[in-house]
Amino acid sequence: MKRPLVNLLSVFSGDLGSRVIGFFVTVYLARVLEPAGFGLISLGLAVLGYVQLASSPGIQILETRNAAAFAHVDRERVGAVLSLRLVLAAVLWVLVAGFTFLFVTDSTTRDIIILFVLSVFPLAVMLDWLFQGKEAFSTVAISRLLQYAVYGIVVLLAVQDATAVRQAGIAFGLGVLAAATMLWSVYRRRWGRISLDWSPAKWKEILVNGLPVGAAMFLAQGVTNLPPLVIGYVTSTADVGLFSSAMKIVFLLLIVDRLFNAMFLPVVTRYFSSQPPGEVANLVETTLKVVSALVVPLAVVAVILGQETIGVAFGRSYAGATPLLTVLIGYFVLTVLNSVFVCMLIGSGHEKEYTKMVTLGSFILTVGVVAGTFLFGTYGAAYGVVCGELATVILMKREAMKIIRIPLRRILVRPLIAGLSMAACAMLLKESNAYVIAVVSLIVFIGMEILLRGITPKEIQFLREKFV
Repeated sequence: MKRPLVNLLSVFSGDLGSRVIGFFVTVYLARVLEPAGFGLISLGLAVLGYVQLASSPGIQILETRNAAAFAHVDRERVGAVLSLRLVLAAVLWVLVAGFTFLFVTDSTTRDIIILFVLSVFPLAVMLDWLFQGKEAFSTVAISRLLQYAVYGIVVLLAVQDATAVRQAGIAFGLGVLAAATMLWSVYRRRWGRISLDWSPAKWKEILVNGLPVGAAMFLAQGVTNLPPLVIGYVTSTADVGLFSSAMKIVFLLLIVDRLFNAMFLPVVTRYFSSQPPGEVANLVETTLKVVSALVVPLAVVAVILGQETIGVAFGRSYAGATPLLTVLIGYFVLTVLNSVFVCMLIGSGHEKEYTKMVTLGSFILTVGVVAGTFLFGTYGAAYGVVCGELATVILMKREAMKIIRIPLRRILVRPLIAGLSMAACAMLLKESNAYVIAVVSLIVFIGMEILLRGITPKEIQFLREKFV
């Protein structure tokens, strides 16, 4: 079995499993807590997301790379990384707790934020970055499954009604603690006891290397963490709940993006290092054809079934999330397309250009979300997310085309025509059952792809040889 497929299966088992468990836990919480309570959970997770990034500036990426660079484990460096993250976690938790007590007047909101941010401590001692660097993907997969399984079990036992919203924060922390404990146990069996290294000199070196990447990551996570905070400040926690429910559907769809990255990045990196530009261009062009032919119909089907999906998953009280989901599906499409250009930049060694474009695109997204929310409420936040991702795609595409020129318009025109035909069919059948509309529209898309010769059997065989 080829290495890309091995990596895919490892990532798939952990990522899909944890996301599916996490999604069902989310659905349960959303139904029990209603939009306002679910919005509080989203606020707590958003604050935790930013605190986690600040407590580990660039470390998750750079230390994964460092761990992969050598056959042995640098135990002193592992100890220094963990001690630094613990110190940063403690400082940040105190700052967040103090700020929350001073400026958040609602006691429930205050408690939720503080309880969720407590999870930064077990997150600080997580060793997933080390095991990823050592390509122990199965270990990482099991830890993720354990984290969300514990989280889900505690939620089911402790969160029975809307008054138990605080217990959700405790449940999340216990899940992270279980995963961290498991990884420490595996580390100890393989490499011995962990000794924390309290060396300011090593901390400085780690921070100097990690801060530029960490700053870019902090901005890049705006799509996950920023909208709930801005919406909660401008409108209400109920609106946060509606927005978050739509975003949960999008994040579930983005499993496609994660799997694509796990397969495509190693292959395109190998091509850049060993093949002439023409072969690299052929690989990218063929990949784009197949990716667009998969993502476009998936997006249209998601829009067609949006109301049913929201209703079945979250309940009638979340009906207002359906139009938000329709807008945010655009973010899903753009993100998958963007991953092709990101893999081209990283695979060819242009990390600096990638970091610059991520930073600029994230800044645009931040401005779009903040301005959109203040001007147009929750819908403005959704459009801000999509516009920010569109800007990032344009920036990444511009840099990627400097490396390898590909006929992007010619590649995308066929799936776009097929997608428009699919959407037109859905409009004509709008009075029919949504599932019937989805199936018929999908048949129309496939027929148009065959008619337009969007993907040839030769191209499918080419990708099978490279990835499977």
